[in-house]
Amino acid sequence: ERYIANAILAKSRLRRYVQTRKNRPCADCGIKYPYYVMQFDHLRDKEYHIGTLVNSNNTKKLELELAKCEVVCANCHAERTYQRGVAQLVE
Repeated sequence: ERYIANAILAKSRLRRYVQTRKNRPCADCGIKYPYYVMQFDHLRDKEYHIGTLVNSNNTKKLELELAKCEVVCANCHAERTYQRGVAQLVE
């Protein structure tokens, strides 16, 4: 029981930490939305989904993965993803 309680507490702390990392304006449009609207956009070398690392309770890998990201709102993230797809079609 103690092990499970500690795991739940650790996951909760990591979740709150990730929420604080999203507490900033969008890198593209500059609008600051609630954390649940903000997303991490991987700019390079994506190895893991941020949510997976939070659930696995691996702080070191989480920090490495967050360093590869910019925080953008969901709309700008969708636009970035679309533009990357279009750019690949042109190449």
